[in-house]
Amino acid sequence: MKKSTIVLFFLLTAACRPPARALQPLPLDDGWETWKTLEAEQRVTIDAPRAGGKREHRTLRCVIAVERPDKFRLRAMGPGGITLFDLVGRGGKISVLESLRDPANPTMHAILESLAGDVQAVYGLGGLGEKSTNVRAFLREGDHRVARDAEREVRIWPAHVEIDNRARGYRVAIDSQSQRLDGPLDPALFDAAEQ
Repeated sequence: MKKSTIVLFFLLTAACRPPARALQPLPLDDGWETWKTLEAEQRVTIDAPRAGGKREHRTLRCVIAVERPDKFRLRAMGPGGITLFDLVGRGGKISVLESLRDPANPTMHAILESLAGDVQAVYGLGGLGEKSTNVRAFLREGDHRVARDAEREVRIWPAHVEIDNRARGYRVAIDSQSQRLDGPLDPALFDAAEQ
């Protein structure tokens, strides 16, 4: 491929991206409980176990919309913007709108449920119906908050999150590239969970 073609490709790709929004950090003081909606574009780095005792490191781009008390939509994208999965949580129910791997596969289903639990812990959302027996403890430690339950420990800074999911053996680092609090969200984002 010619150098000029590669440069043109990257210029077109950059031009097709939506304009970047300012980073509005999560309030970690007394304002933590007051926000109602969140939209964010995030860079997510995953460190997960693989067969044979090895570990896999991946970085993806995610977009998320959250509406308290119990709604979220999480879309993870791989290289070239291909959707790896599009997950909706609403009122304790999880729906997979799109997935590269079969979401009915027991392993994939367990992973997606675990990810949904991570999202709920990070943003202080309601539980997953029958699976909501985990009691979360929210603590303030210096410059960040900590959420703990039986499966995970989550450390939350205004624009950075670290998840240690002990139940599934993976760790996640999330860096918000853009983040907006209390903006209007289209209710149709979450209606797909009922289709």
